[in-house]
Amino acid sequence: MGFRYRKRWNLLPGLAINLSKKGLSSLSIGRPGATINVPIAREGPAQGTVGLPGTGLSWRESLSDKSQSKRARQQEQRGENGYTSTEWVITDLMNIL
Repeated sequence: MGFRYRKRWNLLPGLAINLSKKGLSSLSIGRPGATINVPIAREGPAQGTVGLPGTGLSWRESLSDKSQSKRARQQEQRGENGYTSTEWVITDLMNIL
């Protein structure tokens, strides 16, 4: 198991800043029972949380479009010629044969 550190500072009612062991992490907007967590200095999408205060029960879900983020990752993997590394190898093999 790894070491974790988390600290939350309330700036205003309904607005908090979250710190982790690596520094500034995210901004939380909302109140107990319904919160949106927006990343500032960490990677990842905004998260929405709905829960029953005082029970420890909650539901957390990413607020980004998963298919859009998958498309963005695929475009980043493509080289200057528009091929992924796998497509590039297959194209090279077909040209050799």
